[in-house]
Amino acid sequence: STKARVGTFGSDLILSVSGYDFHVHKMVLASRSEHFKELIEKEEQDAADGIIADEKMKKGMKIGDATLDDGDDAEPVISKNDIGPVQLLMSEIDPKLITRLLEYIYTDTVRGRLDPTSYEVKDLLVLADQFGLPRLRQICESAMAGKRGALQLQADGSVLRVPLTVESQLGNDLR
Repeated sequence: STKARVGTFGSDLILSVSGYDFHVHKMVLASRSEHFKELIEKEEQDAADGIIADEKMKKGMKIGDATLDDGDDAEPVISKNDIGPVQLLMSEIDPKLITRLLEYIYTDTVRGRLDPTSYEVKDLLVLADQFGLPRLRQICESAMAGKRGALQLQADGSVLRVPLTVESQLGNDLR
């Protein structure tokens, strides 16, 4: 698979998307999206259950007529450190969209223009809903409405579009 570098330092989660591996950070994704948090927790639990099943199988293995059993019937204790990096398979999402989604999650912005007539902005809107990202939804809706300009996040959480004109950028000194 191809590496898509998001930030491999300290990454503890791999999003596998159509042959691309995105090395990301569980804490960042889980703190920004309840849906990502649930996916990560489920994958961690599945991995822990797999390790426990392997440990139980090793304890009950037979060699010849002898059974390897240390007499300890206690459940093995598994920590998140025992699991290692978690991998989420997300083959149904276009890698370009996951790049945009991760860019938003990490930076709270969507760089570049979103074409209001493209499937990209509509698909990103669906992902915003799926992953519980209301501000990304606002950005997509604004782009779909054909509004232009820079988006600024206000203190109350709303998004304000500031028109990009020479006067707005330089003030009234040009008059």
